[in-house]
Amino acid sequence: MTFRVAIATAFAVPAGIAGYNVVFALSQIGVPSLTWREAFACGGAVCIGGTAWTRLTLFADLRPLESGRVVENMPRPGSYSRHA
Repeated sequence: MTFRVAIATAFAVPAGIAGYNVVFALSQIGVPSLTWREAFACGGAVCIGGTAWTRLTLFADLRPLESGRVVENMPRPGSYSRHA
């Protein structure tokens, strides 16, 4: 579990920094006040960093590891078989 948190942090922090920079740059187009640009940029950083964190940690324990069992011929989503 600690390893997953470390990996999620390693990806979420740069995503938050990138989110801050993108929202700050885009807010310079239409927002004249520096205070509001900073507020929007901080909100963007929280949203984008939080999304990255959630996507990396939410479905981590979705399927338990089944050792010793091999599943063969499982249908894949989106695959179609043709019967003649």
